[in-house]
Amino acid sequence: MNPVRLLLLPALALALLALALPAAAGLFSPVVKVNGQAVTEYEVDQRAALMAALGEGGDLYRKALDALIEDRLGELEARKLGITVTDADIEAGMKEFAARGNLDVGPFLAFLKERGVAPETFRAFVRAGIAWRTVVQLKFGPKVRVSEEEIDRALAAGQSGSIEVKIAEIILPKGGGNDAALRALAEDIARAATSPEAFAAQARTYSAAPTRANGGLVGWIPLNRLPPEIAPQLIGARPGQVFGPIELPNAIVLIQFRGLREGGGIARKVEAIDYAVLTLPGGRSAENLKRAALIADRVDTCLDLQAEADRLAKDGAVFTRRSLPPAALPKTVAFEIARLDDGEISSTLMTPDGKALMMVMLCKRVHALPEGEREQVRQALITKRLESYANAYMAQLRADAIIEHVGK
Repeated sequence: MNPVRLLLLPALALALLALALPAAAGLFSPVVKVNGQAVTEYEVDQRAALMAALGEGGDLYRKALDALIEDRLGELEARKLGITVTDADIEAGMKEFAARGNLDVGPFLAFLKERGVAPETFRAFVRAGIAWRTVVQLKFGPKVRVSEEEIDRALAAGQSGSIEVKIAEIILPKGGGNDAALRALAEDIARAATSPEAFAAQARTYSAAPTRANGGLVGWIPLNRLPPEIAPQLIGARPGQVFGPIELPNAIVLIQFRGLREGGGIARKVEAIDYAVLTLPGGRSAENLKRAALIADRVDTCLDLQAEADRLAKDGAVFTRRSLPPAALPKTVAFEIARLDDGEISSTLMTPDGKALMMVMLCKRVHALPEGEREQVRQALITKRLESYANAYMAQLRADAIIEHVGK
């Protein structure tokens, strides 16, 4: 190598390092100090990326900064109380969090990495959460009492908390021998629905579901209500992502994922779905849709629907009622039932031949009553009460803290 070039290399390396240092220093410089503890620009950017990966919306930078301020306050309180979060605690916490999406830690970390979130960011998030929960448990746990009457009321309310997803839908009923054209239309819609606004416009134009008036928005529903061929795809989906066309025996469905959250209450396993179907000859004619709407206004229960069917039997109406485990539901009705509460009716679908309108009514979801459920309810009520204490205590800590904003 040329001796002159050899002499110049160290100088060049130092020059490049000097250029890189200001950018790196800015990335890791404090944005805010919380009772003397720094929160860096990098940490805020990473927490915002984590929030985005978990489906949260809004001003993520501001939300991330607020969350990290609270993390620092919680960790300072944990230190005062002599609380130590071990590596084993963090590993267990990461495993539990990933399991909420039916994933192991490895695939979940890979999912986060694809979205720009470092493993250390997730570890810090879990560590701070464990520290704060331990603080709350030590300070307020002994104060929380739940009576047997409160447990009875919670059980009677039939709480069905779980992971919930927010979705929008477009439903294109089959029938009349136009399936090929319908598939082509569904693919065109999927390509055009590049945003929630675009999806809503397509839903208002093409969807046959009542949600078309609201741009296809279904809202929040428990993930475990959705058919097994749909539900797993929504874990880890990005907001705005469109799934489909999903082909069912009597409809083509498009779903847009809008968000994911942990629902309230107790997650109770559904043992059976009790449902009824009334078919009205005449397909989706305006007259038939009007008749279905009038029937829906008159009935409150599946017994009421059966009485309507008896009255219309001479016109060819057919009534069936079945009770099946969720996994055994026919694909013709599974997605419709997922969106219904007890006593609600959908008149979106037709029979596969297109000759009759299907009124699908959910009679009830039969929940299993596992051994130890009272204790599960007790613990859930305790957790809810502790959350109230925790929120009030964190508000007090923030009010008493010295929080210096030194960045943007």
